[in-house]
Amino acid sequence: MNDFWSLLSTPGWWVSVVIVGILINFASSFLQRWLAVFSERLARALDSRNAQAQEKRQALVDLIRSDARALYLMVATEQRHTGRAVTMLLMGVGLMIVSQKSFSGMGLAVGTRFGAFMDPLYTPVCLSLASMTILLTVMSVMQAYRCWSIIREATGWHVW
Repeated sequence: MNDFWSLLSTPGWWVSVVIVGILINFASSFLQRWLAVFSERLARALDSRNAQAQEKRQALVDLIRSDARALYLMVATEQRHTGRAVTMLLMGVGLMIVSQKSFSGMGLAVGTRFGAFMDPLYTPVCLSLASMTILLTVMSVMQAYRCWSIIREATGWHVW
């Protein structure tokens, strides 16, 4: 601790602190300008992308309003996403159940087939697969809701 206090009492320490402070001040002024320009460009790009997405959505809504086949295809797409979400949810829950050590049937089958190599990896692999299927469930639900909102906007159906 005495070395620290003796370092603080030297003029070289204080000169280096002042020099580093001045350098940080210059760097921050340049960085502030750069960040302002970057954030402005990013905001413009995001606004442009959102406008294009809104135009595509409106074109799809207009197509569904004018063409019954497009409506049927969108309903089929929504049902496909919903069915995939239910399937993935059941697979994820099933993998979580199978990953438990108390589920002796699958554990014995894996243990006898792969020996001691698979035993420490069995539960983490099953749980990671379960988490991926749950993530796919969420993504499928989001796509199904997107399809359903386009159908509602195009047809005026309001169930709830």
